[in-house]
Order: sequence, then C-alpha cells, then structure tokens
Amino acid sequence: IIAVHLYGQCADIESLEKIAAGIPIVEDTAQAFGAKFIKGKYSGRFAGTVGAFGTFSFFPTKNLGALGDGGAISSTNADFLAKAKSIASHGQRKKYEHHVLGLNSRLDPIQAAALAVKLKFLPEALSAKALISEQYLAAFQPLKQVVVPETASFSNHTYHQFTLTIPSEKRDGFAEYMREEGISTMVYYPIPLHKQKAYAHFEPRTSLAISEKLSRSVISIPVHEALAPNDILAIKDAITKYFS
Repeated sequence: IIAVHLYGQCADIESLEKIAAGIPIVEDTAQAFGAKFIKGKYSGRFAGTVGAFGTFSFFPTKNLGALGDGGAISSTNADFLAKAKSIASHGQRKKYEHHVLGLNSRLDPIQAAALAVKLKFLPEALSAKALISEQYLAAFQPLKQVVVPETASFSNHTYHQFTLTIPSEKRDGFAEYMREEGISTMVYYPIPLHKQKAYAHFEPRTSLAISEKLSRSVISIPVHEALAPNDILAIKDAITKYFS
C-alpha cells in the first residue's frame, strides 16, 4: 500500500493500517519532507519514518531540493536497506561482485553537498512558506467558490504546494487569467492514476468519482519561500478579484 503524503502534510497512516491486513505500507514522502505527525500513534515522528520504508525526492522544487535530480530511501530494516543500497550501486555488495540486477542510482557528491547546505536552512524555509500560506488562507477563505487547503488534525503542514479547489468549469479560465496577470499556476495532477494508459488493463473495482472530480478542480498557486511581499499581495489581489 502506497501512502502519499500529498502537498506537504502527512497521510492518514493509522487508517490505512486498519485495512492493511499485514500488507506493508510504503510512504511516498516526495512532497512532505519535514512534515510531522502531531497526534496519535506516531506523534512526534516525521513523514517517511513510520512505514516499511519511506521514499524521498530531492528534485529542485521540493521542500529540500538539490541542484538536479536526487532522492533517498529510509527504513529501520537493515536487510532491506542493504538490498536497496546494492540495487542502487549496480547490484553490488562489494566492488565488482554483482548479486542482483541493479541501477546506477547513487546520489552524486555535488547534489549531496548542496543538500547538506540547504538542510541547515530548511526550518527557515518552511516557516516562510507557512507565513505565506497563513496570508492566503485569510484572504481566500471568504471566497465562496474557493476551497482552501485543510490541515489534518494529526499532522502539521509544510505547504509544498498551496492547492485550491475551484469549480471545474472555471479552472481553465482561471489559469489563463492568472497567466495574463503574470502569475504561474499548476495542476497536480490532471489525470488520475486509474485513468493513465499504462494502467488501462486494471479495471477499478469501485467508482473513483472523488479522485476524478478533484483532478478536474484542483489548481496550485505559488507558495515558495522566495516570494516577495509585493508578489504575495499581487497573488491575493488577483485571486480575490477573479472570484469576487
């Protein structure tokens, strides 16, 4: 079972465990580096540290981003980590001894050095994103056609993305309006997994209407920590004007 910590906060791992029936839970922590459980069984633990293993992305746009591609795996299972390390190094356990088919997935030293420096500034960056998000929440909550992000009771929110839910029939027009205003937007993700051609041979056993509706309605606005006060004001004013 893949638990996706989407947009910057922890997924409901405890609810997934109730239905898992012993199936391992893998955490996709690409969008939630630094998010933490604040209530329940895993209170005080970070996203990516409670499942069978956690996966992380260090793509430049992530909360902790390298200069290029990068990622990591976390686990408390020593055997699993040894296998993962071997696969990431051409299937080697020792140099020139290949026990399994592997890949070249080692993090290069330049990316590691950049991450080591940026990690020191992560709390500051997350605090900046939180302050921007607080301004957005105050500005957009009164807008009747806009649903702002909600933070789960069991997690904090790192706001990797600030994602609005708006009427699907207005999304394309809104995106074009924002482009004309010089403000970028992005849709994560326009096509649900069960609608991807690669998975067409899997027939859903039940309706996934909520996923399909959200894929037509969500849109993300800028929330990166480098936004200047005048940028934040321009974004708030543009969205308020459009939906008022």
